[in-house]
Amino acid sequence: MRGFETINGQNYVVVNDSFAPSDATATRRYKLDQFEKAWVTSIAYIVHDKEPGAAAGAAKRIMATLKPATQTNEYTLFAGEDKIVIPKDFTANVDPLTTQSGTIAYTISDGKKSPTTAARKFYYTHETSGGNIYLDMKQIASGLNGRTATLTLYVMSTENRTYMAQLKLNEEMFLRTDNLVCSQFAQNPL
Repeated sequence: MRGFETINGQNYVVVNDSFAPSDATATRRYKLDQFEKAWVTSIAYIVHDKEPGAAAGAAKRIMATLKPATQTNEYTLFAGEDKIVIPKDFTANVDPLTTQSGTIAYTISDGKKSPTTAARKFYYTHETSGGNIYLDMKQIASGLNGRTATLTLYVMSTENRTYMAQLKLNEEMFLRTDNLVCSQFAQNPL
C-alpha cells in the first residue's frame, strides 16, 4: 500500500500490485470502503495528513555491505565497520514472531530503472550457523546467462530495521564459486 487519494470526494487506497505485468501498470486504486471489507485482518492504521510522530514506528532502512565469508556461498553483513550477526533461526517459521525473527530476501536487477520493486521477483534465503547470509552463487549465476547484474539484499527484522546491501554480479565472481567464494568481485553498497 502506497497511500491514499481523494478524488471527487471518494477516498481511494493506492497500492503497487506485485502481479502487474509491468511497473507502468503496477499502481492501482481501490475504493477505501471496498478495500476495508477485503482487508483480511481488519487492522490498519490510517493516517490523514501529517500527524506528528506518525512515522515513529516505521522501519529504519540501514545501508550495509556484503563481504564473502570463509565458507563457500556465505556472506557477512556489515553496517559501516560493524559486523551484523544474523541470529540463529532468524528466518524460521515461528509463532509468535520474536524480536529475533525476520526475512532475508533479494532481487536481481535486469538493468532497467524502475520507480518501484512491484514487478521484481524476490528470492528468499536464510542465515547460516555462523550468523552469515547464504547466497547460492552457482544457482544465481545459472539464471543470469552470462550477463552482469546487481543483487539487492534485504534483511528485514521484526525490530523495525531493514538492512540493504548490493553486490555487482559478474563473470569473474562466478568463476571462483568452486573455491573460497569470490574475493575479487566489486562490491557496491547503496
